[in-house]
Amino acid sequence: MIRKIPSVSPYDLATKARSLMRDLGLRIIVVIDDENRIVGVVWRENVLSISSTRSNLYVKDLMEDVLLIGYLNDDLLYILREMFMRDIWYIPVSDDRSRRSYLGVFGFENFFEKILKEQELYDIFKDLKVEEVMSREPKAFQPNISVTTLWRNMLKDRYAAYPVVNDKGVVIGIISQHDLLGISTAFQSESGPRRGPKISSVMTRPAITVKRNDNITNVIKIMVEKNIGRIPVVDDSNVLIGIIDRSDIIRSFLKKMGETYV
Repeated sequence: MIRKIPSVSPYDLATKARSLMRDLGLRIIVVIDDENRIVGVVWRENVLSISSTRSNLYVKDLMEDVLLIGYLNDDLLYILREMFMRDIWYIPVSDDRSRRSYLGVFGFENFFEKILKEQELYDIFKDLKVEEVMSREPKAFQPNISVTTLWRNMLKDRYAAYPVVNDKGVVIGIISQHDLLGISTAFQSESGPRRGPKISSVMTRPAITVKRNDNITNVIKIMVEKNIGRIPVVDDSNVLIGIIDRSDIIRSFLKKMGETYV
């Protein structure tokens, strides 16, 4: 259930990590040394702090410590619980606890792929409805808001995407960190050196949405096929009523497995 994605060196230019994330749709890149040992990770939030066109920063200036490494013999339920509790959707994977050699990345969507392939797991979710899992009263933005304001909220809320709605609450698109990777503006501080473009100029439209009575298995399939992590939930008039993301689904699975404290 691991995916081998490109890695970077601490001494690669930070713009290389940004380009890889933009071009391959990655949310994490693992940083390795000359002996293929895991030494850190770079997240989308890290690369969004730099300009997409010019930067003298190196990967080592942006990378963060690894919060959790998965090993091939680890129990899957343990790994999912630890990822959920630490609020991380991806972890590097190794086969050697002493050397921490890089093998690939495990993410929640890799588990979702497993759900779609294995009947025993699929049956856990087949009767579960979106309204039983979704988060209600989600934050959303209107299209005339600046991306600088959006970016501040992403940092504060630790969300990678928000629904975009009109003045009647109808979902007209979605704006994600991946959308922001195509902008040359650097989001370097709370105040921001400039306000940047409006959400309307960079958002993805139309947004993929689901209804409250949809099965969770349908949501999982969409997330896997479209490589998206958050989906707005709408009523019959396409008005926003909730949102469902990968961690909501993982929470429901852990509860079904007896992890009552999550």
